[in-house]
Amino acid sequence: MIAVIADDLSGATELAGISWRFGLAVDICLNETMETNADVIIICTNSRSKGLNGALQITERVLEAVLQLKPSFIYKKIDSALRGHIVKELKLQMKLMGMKQALIIPANPSLGRKIVGKEYFVGNQKINETSFANDPEFPIKHSDVEKHFNYEVVVKKCNDALNNTEIVIGETQSKNDVKCWVDKLKENVMLVGAGDFFTAILENRHKQQNYFEIDIKQPHLYVSGTTFSKSRELVKKASLSYNTVAWVTEDLLQMDDKSIKSWMFHAEEKFKKGKKLILAFDETSLKTTPDAGLIRETMALLTKQIIDAFKIKELFIEGGATAGSILEKLSINRLSVVSEWASGVVKVSNNDLLITIKPGSYQLPQALKNLYGI
Repeated sequence: MIAVIADDLSGATELAGISWRFGLAVDICLNETMETNADVIIICTNSRSKGLNGALQITERVLEAVLQLKPSFIYKKIDSALRGHIVKELKLQMKLMGMKQALIIPANPSLGRKIVGKEYFVGNQKINETSFANDPEFPIKHSDVEKHFNYEVVVKKCNDALNNTEIVIGETQSKNDVKCWVDKLKENVMLVGAGDFFTAILENRHKQQNYFEIDIKQPHLYVSGTTFSKSRELVKKASLSYNTVAWVTEDLLQMDDKSIKSWMFHAEEKFKKGKKLILAFDETSLKTTPDAGLIRETMALLTKQIIDAFKIKELFIEGGATAGSILEKLSINRLSVVSEWASGVVKVSNNDLLITIKPGSYQLPQALKNLYGI
């Protein structure tokens, strides 16, 4: 069995989709109950949405439970854009496992994310010049990876010698670079990274079997819980062109019953037109700087009310932290993989509800764009 510890839900489902692609049985756990007969167990700690102390506490609890399963190896899934309590969690995990070396391959060359020298690029832009610089919880202020991590890591090329007592981030410009790092793996090294690294590890052991599927059921709800600029622009386009967006304003964060009832009435009017609706936060309504967790909590509550009232059959959630809050509100603890739309965009199920979870910065499936006319 392979065990994956993921710090947010979109990362967990991304690796579940990759495992499914290779024909492996996958179990996604959203709590600390991990009994399974699956080939791959993926545990979402949601630690990226917690304070440092909370993140370390849940990392320790989950790791202790995972070690009882005696997996063939443990993979720590982190954000490819380097957000979260990465090094602090990693050092704790290394201590608990008695390991002195870790290899982090965070870049996804398949998505245009590369580390060149010591600098991280998204496409042709340095990462600190993209929307990731404006992340409300973990803004990326430096493209220099070593500086980003306060020099607690060292960047190396695949042909460099590795010290047995260091945390290494691998320079990764291409798929061949990722493969090079996989070929260099040895025992007693903590494996940490994003989707491309995990894919390359599985390619050394398994043959790809499953293929992408495109299908959408209605009534449908699309929840946009990301600050990524391109995704936000598509939501604005849907609002202007088809009036299918139910905007959540800052005033609604107070959550009084009268305001919610009024909001639900207007949301239903938009939903009736095509049995579909987009739920998104209206950043233009901000007069203060609200807590990101409060926004997620409000979005989760409204999502549950919409699902119950409008009998939603399929849910699409953009943003891992938002997805984690929604599934917690829905009391969903286990997920099964149905299919992949594309790498990182994975459809899962819980009983009769179909749920697609997508990292905010990944591309929307064309079928969803077609559904909402964007």
